[in-house]
Amino acid sequence: MTYKELKNITNESLRDWFKKEKWVRISSSGNIAGPCGTSKNKKNPDRCLPKAKAQSLTKGERAATAAKKKKAGSKGKTVVKNTKKAKVTKEDITNLVVGALHEMQNENTIMEKDDRCTRLAKRKYDTWPSAYASGAVVRCRRGEIWKNEK
Repeated sequence: MTYKELKNITNESLRDWFKKEKWVRISSSGNIAGPCGTSKNKKNPDRCLPKAKAQSLTKGERAATAAKKKKAGSKGKTVVKNTKKAKVTKEDITNLVVGALHEMQNENTIMEKDDRCTRLAKRKYDTWPSAYASGAVVRCRRGEIWKNEK
């Protein structure tokens, strides 16, 4: 990997990564059930995948990965690997990690007080920080959700 390629990767932030990919929830029947982080069952939430990845799978493949998540989650596991077909690529994970590290190092993004979107996300999501809550903050700042709430 050249210096220029590495620099391009490290200049991408978590906010940029969430702009690229919309994540969706997969129900145990294999249907796309809505945006990620909206599962009513907080102890054993549904499987989440990038929307493009979820749409590329058959209904049966989505059902298989969701069933695997639910089965392991009922035993108390919080992190459950995807099935082979539903696996998210290394590139997606690399982008997320590098973007998060870049945001942490960027002094301009450090705020002394939480903004409106961060306060709303902390109230709505049980776990902070989490990928779902961070994604909601990004969407809020773009004006896609929580426009009228205070």
